Order: sequence, then structure tokens, then C-alpha cells
Amino acid sequence: MQAILKFVNKHPQLLFIVSWAIINIYSINNKGIVTNFEAARYIGESNLILNGNGFSDIAYFFYSVPIFLISFSRYIGCEYYIFIAIQYLCSLISILFLYATLVKISNRQIALFCTIFYTLCLQINEYNSFVFSDSLFISFSTLAICFGINYFLNPQKKCLIGIIFISILLLLTRPLGLPIVFAFLSTLAIYYFKNKLKIYIAVMVVILFATSLCAYFIIIKTNMFNFLLPFIEGRIICGIPTATPNNLFIPQNNNPVFAYLSFAFYNPYYFFKSCFLKTIAFFGMYRRHYTFTHNIINYGYFWPIFITGFWGIKMYLKHNKILFYLLFLPVLFTYLVVILSCDDWGNRFILPIIVYFIIGVAHYLNRKFYNNK
Repeated sequence: MQAILKFVNKHPQLLFIVSWAIINIYSINNKGIVTNFEAARYIGESNLILNGNGFSDIAYFFYSVPIFLISFSRYIGCEYYIFIAIQYLCSLISILFLYATLVKISNRQIALFCTIFYTLCLQINEYNSFVFSDSLFISFSTLAICFGINYFLNPQKKCLIGIIFISILLLLTRPLGLPIVFAFLSTLAIYYFKNKLKIYIAVMVVILFATSLCAYFIIIKTNMFNFLLPFIEGRIICGIPTATPNNLFIPQNNNPVFAYLSFAFYNPYYFFKSCFLKTIAFFGMYRRHYTFTHNIINYGYFWPIFITGFWGIKMYLKHNKILFYLLFLPVLFTYLVVILSCDDWGNRFILPIIVYFIIGVAHYLNRKFYNNK
């Protein structure tokens, strides 16, 4: 046993690779390669690309990375296998990057424990064999926070280039990349201009304007996203309508932004109640359509991560404020997007930010038991 522990301590990457391989072999044997549900949309857009046409809706621009990778895989005659292989590769690389980053903010034992705990998350790994955008998005989110932490611990040009490159990939993989990238830009602004108030305010105004412009473009110019509809139909979980009050004020304004604000203003109790229920769905991980066992497993795995992770992130306020902003703001902005629309039926919206809580857990354990870094 001692020899095994010594080997693992000396070659932790092999342990991650073996653990990752086991969980992914189990997942693909259980689920196979999934090409239905949301995959049908990307495959449909891929058909258009391969036939020399553009996207059916400009909203798919924000899914460009998976769609073009699927198209490339099919173009060279490999169906979806190249796309799936890329997802597996990105997943494994992100886990190895996570361990290397955790070692810098904790120690080897804690980094090993937290990385293994993250690696064995079936709910994250199962998307590696889906022709969805989730696997790539989760991997890019993990790589982005790793580059971010490394940059703020030791500012180097290569880390900054990594942040910029991964941020572009995030924006072009899922629309939820927008709040994460906005969080990174805000953190960079705080880091560079925290002692120059006027410049900081000006930079933040520019960042906020650019982000708002992108969000406005997504809402106004596309037919895919209607943020008001989940409130009108009582959708706490996307695609699952519930009963709504009979006296709801439904604005008729053609501008969706003003319509959304009018709805919130004239239906304040219902609006904030819906936001509260989405908060419970988002962090509670409960789903009616899951089995009892599935929900219990979710509670047992994710709740300790959330509670300990929140506490660990909060502890950065005392020890390293810039890392607090780097970890907290992506969680906050993603959460706000979800409660102002609806939560995913399969908890997919929270999965890309689980890694931020894992990093918080590592920091908490390190402070609790070693009181350093």
C-alpha cells in the first residue's frame, strides 16, 4: 500500500488519466454517442454548412465552434468520431491543467483529492460522448480559470494570450460564454486599474457597453432566445411550463428588452418568486424527472462542493481579492442569466462553473488544515 501511495504521489497524472478513462468508458458504454435531442440542431446546422449555406439563425454564430468541428468531422468522412475525440482530448487536458493550477494554490495532497473528485463527476463526463456543445464549453471554462489564476499569480504574456484565446472559444461555443468572459474582463479591469478610479470606471463602462451590445444583439436579432417566455409560461426549468397567475400583465412592446423590464415592473411578486424558485433549482440540483436515487446522488456530490466552495471563494476576500473576483464573478453572472431566463432540465447550465467551486474547496481545505497560500 505504501508503495502504491508513493507511486501515485510521484505520478499523479497517471491516476487522473486512469480515473478519467474509467469514468468515460463507463459513460460511453451506458449512453453511447448521443446524436438526438439538442444534437439534432447542431447536425442540422452542419448540414447547411456542408451544403455551402449559412446558419439558419444568426444565434448559431454563438455555437460556431461545435458546429464547425462537427462539419469538419463529417466532411472528412468520420461522421462524429473526430468531434467526439476532440471533446475527450479537451476534457483530459483541462483536468491536467486543473491539477497543475491547484498545486499552485494549495498543496499536492489537496490538489490530488480535488482533481480526482472533479474527474469522477459522471454528470460532467457523460457529455464527452454527446454531439452537444457542453463538453467543449466545460473544458474551455476549466482552461480559462486555470489560465486566469496562473496569470494573476505570476503575470506572463503566454497566460494572458491563453485567457484571450480561450475566451474567444467560450464566446463561440455557447451564449453562456458571454457572462463568463464579462467576468474575466471585469477582473482584468479591477487588477489593472484598481488604483486609478477614473480609468477603471471608463474601462468598466466600455466593457459593460460591449457586453450589453452583444446581449442585445443575441436577444433582438435572433429568433432562438426569448427571455420573457419562461416567465409568461411559468418555466422554472426550460421547456417545462407550470401554472401561472391569471392576472399577469403581458406587455405588448415589440422591443424584447423593454417588454422584459415592463413585465418585471408590473408583476414584481411573481417575477421575484420565479427568480427564487430558479435559484433553488440552480443550486439545489433537484429535478422532478430524476429518480429518487439520482437526486440523492446529486445532493451528496454537489452540495458539499457548493457549501465548501462558496466558503473557500469567500476566504479569498482576505487573502487575495483578485482571485475572489476571478472565481466569484463568473458564478454570479451565470447565476443571474439563469434566474432571469430559466434553468436547464439536466443541470447543464451550472456544470461549467462547478470547477470554480472545486478551486474554492481546495483553498478552504488548504487554509483549514495547512493555513498557507
